Amino acid sequence: MLKRRDYYSTVFLYFLKIAIALTGAVIFPIWLGDGKLSIPVILGAVAAGLTDIDDSLKGRLTNTVIILVLFFIAALGVDALLPYPILFLIAIMASSAFLIFLGSLGSRFATITFGTLVIVVYAMLTYKAERPWFLLPSLLVSGAFWYSVVAFLFNIALPSRPMQEALGKCYQELAQFLEAKSLFFDPDDDSDLTECKLRLTQISQTLGSTLETTRISIMRRLKHERGRRSARAILNYYFAAQEIFERAGSSHVDYQELKKEFPHSDLLFRFQRLMSAQGFACQKIASELLYKERYHHDGHFKMMFTRLKESLGYLTQEYQQESQQRLLYSTGSLLKNLSGIDEILLSLDREKELLLTAKESAVLLAEPKTDSSPMLESWRKVSRHFTPESPIFRHAMRVSLLMGIGFILAEGMNLIYSVMEGETVRLTTPYWIMLTSVFVCQPNYSATKTRTIKRLSGTVLGVVVTMLLLKLGLSREGQALFVVISGTLFFVMRQARYAYATALITMMVLFCFNLIDAGFVAPERLLDTFVGSLLAWAAVTYIYPEWRYRQLSVKIDAVKMANVAYLHEIAQQYHHGRVESPLYIKVRDDAGGRAGELVSLFSTLTVEPKTTRETLDYLFKVLALNNTFLSYISALGAHRAALGDAVVLEILDEAVSRIEYYLTGDEPLDLNEHQRFLVRIEEEREKLSVDEQRLEEISLHQVQLLLRLLPDYVEAIQTPK
Repeated sequence: MLKRRDYYSTVFLYFLKIAIALTGAVIFPIWLGDGKLSIPVILGAVAAGLTDIDDSLKGRLTNTVIILVLFFIAALGVDALLPYPILFLIAIMASSAFLIFLGSLGSRFATITFGTLVIVVYAMLTYKAERPWFLLPSLLVSGAFWYSVVAFLFNIALPSRPMQEALGKCYQELAQFLEAKSLFFDPDDDSDLTECKLRLTQISQTLGSTLETTRISIMRRLKHERGRRSARAILNYYFAAQEIFERAGSSHVDYQELKKEFPHSDLLFRFQRLMSAQGFACQKIASELLYKERYHHDGHFKMMFTRLKESLGYLTQEYQQESQQRLLYSTGSLLKNLSGIDEILLSLDREKELLLTAKESAVLLAEPKTDSSPMLESWRKVSRHFTPESPIFRHAMRVSLLMGIGFILAEGMNLIYSVMEGETVRLTTPYWIMLTSVFVCQPNYSATKTRTIKRLSGTVLGVVVTMLLLKLGLSREGQALFVVISGTLFFVMRQARYAYATALITMMVLFCFNLIDAGFVAPERLLDTFVGSLLAWAAVTYIYPEWRYRQLSVKIDAVKMANVAYLHEIAQQYHHGRVESPLYIKVRDDAGGRAGELVSLFSTLTVEPKTTRETLDYLFKVLALNNTFLSYISALGAHRAALGDAVVLEILDEAVSRIEYYLTGDEPLDLNEHQRFLVRIEEEREKLSVDEQRLEEISLHQVQLLLRLLPDYVEAIQTPK
């Protein structure tokens, strides 16, 4: 029995949309009086579903027109050239490379071009020489058109739903991030927290990517309606998530030192409980966005902060050593930062205009302007990849060769079959080799290997389940129902459960072929999937192999430069005051994104055959240190405001200059001079009252943390040759 919140579930609404689209695709050919036409219509709808892009109504209409035109041209090309193998071979290899290059224009184009490549193979699979030249393109496009109509209607009925889903996902991942961060304060954990740091970095990478994807989606959807109150509400949720992320990702204190100094106090427990509760609050905000469940700020937060302040005050009175006093003061800065998160959560409850005015949001979401025309700018983006050094170029060459080799193998199978049968025949099932290669071949080895395993296992599972259902005597009506159900579940699972998604799409295809009396083609499906997967694996292994360990030095350099840019922009804001400028947002997101790429690289290297244990250990160390270094920078950014003390400002500028010099240059770190500078900062901190000039104290402390870590960080990022 569906509950109220289930009707707002992302999965339920997506399931409903796909089910309606596929049901129409199945029924339409039957209504026309020829059920054998159902396969191209269904495949057209599937291809359109693979290219579905969240956008405004105007943007979605534009995307639909582009997709339908490209699909028709692609299918028409297949119908015209497939009888001429040599010409078709040249055309498929050239068009495959062209589409991959075109996808370099951005995620939108990458999605559309992938769908176009898929429709090319779908057209090959459903080609019949005896049909009129226009019939196959028309059937494929009609399926795509029908899916677009359904998606368009859902967009009209629920215009804000995609943005709410994206924001809900942001807050769900924020909840995970805060929960992971709370483990740093676990009083019963005596480890060195390295594993915790790596896990936090992995979550941070995912969250950073989600926030960026959400920002792009919001830009598209709100391009013409930024002044509306509903639009500004969406923006407030987004920028609130960004602000919480920055505050939660910052570090004000050495966690190991804190545990060592106060192992038996309730301070650690209270911090852990508070951050975990804030994570739960983010989860409730996600429920508000996804299920229309009103968020109410928990009144217990006030008591939590009160008791935490009391504990901090008690320890301040109890522990009088200078080092302990400074540590407790830094802990107070952390408390202040968490109070900032609480204020944001409370503002969301009260539905205030949280962060931005309509004018400010328009500035922040504005797309960068260029002096050149859109066509020229697009050409520049594509042409820069016309070199073997570009991953796009290498991937384009691999896909092009895969399509060519796959087609040659398919034609060879047709030739063998013709000799065996004693007559000329053209089977379309061998083209599954090409379809498998398209789906399995990824830009790097590890992703392709993972896809290969899941594709093969999913295909076997799909064949077995289909055979069992047919053995049980499933009726034709039941088979048609399973076409819809399996196709729908394929879309629901294709991102998170690719092996199961492959099994489901296999079931859909086998039932489709069985319904049109083409026979049970499971053996061909298994053989072609195996061959296509083998070709994809061979391609990424031997054709311009993308061994990611070779990128280690480049990725680390990128992380260094991103951290430097982020720190430099923060320091500038300590001069003139806090501003949520486009530049600040860019460098902040870039620093997080580069750190995320390093985490992704680590995950990739764990499955690459040429990666050594020493490389993994080294990268693990770099990840842990960079996580700490970036969290110290983030804390400095979370508290940024105009400094009134000229001496403190001078020290801050000098510290930033030193960090930039040693991270970007080749000079070794002068430890003696470095230590003298740290002593100077400590002397300046001692001049400041604990009860006064909190901003100056916080900024000096964060600078100290950065500088203390700098020798180890500089040493670690010197990539071994």
